[in-house]
Amino acid sequence: MLTWAVIAHIAGVLGFIGIAVAASAVAKVLLGILLAIAVILFVLAPLAGAAITWPVLPSPAKARADPHAAGTPSAVTT
Repeated sequence: MLTWAVIAHIAGVLGFIGIAVAASAVAKVLLGILLAIAVILFVLAPLAGAAITWPVLPSPAKARADPHAAGTPSAVTT
C-alpha cells in the first residue's frame, strides 16, 4: 500500500496525472482491505484467546473417585 502511495505522489509531482490517480485508487483499495482485516482480527483475537485459555475443570466422576483430591474435605479425628 505504501508503495502505491509513493508511486502516486511521485507521478503527481512529475505531471503524470493518470498514473497518479490510478496508483492512488489502488492504495485506497488496499487500505480499505487492510482496515477490514484489522477490525476482524481485533474482534476475533480475544474470542480465540478465551477459547484457548478456558479453564479445564475435572469431571465430577473423577473428583468422586479420588477422595484425596484437592478441595475434598478430609476427616479430622480428635
